[in-house]
Amino acid sequence: MDDIMADAADEAMYDEVWDTLDVENQQMLCDTMTDSSSETVGALLDSMLDDSSIAADAMAQYYYDEKC
Repeated sequence: MDDIMADAADEAMYDEVWDTLDVENQQMLCDTMTDSSSETVGALLDSMLDDSSIAADAMAQYYYDEKC
């Protein structure tokens, strides 16, 4: 049950970050994942995030699975 709650909290935070991006940047992330990989986008997100505790690779995979 704790894992489910943690996943839901992570996804809510990922959605919040996604919503701060304009449509062009959202599309750029999706295009980069299609052309390269979610790991490439994870590295890009990691360089943009101030919080090192955020799993940028997991965030990128979530975006690929749910947003793109």
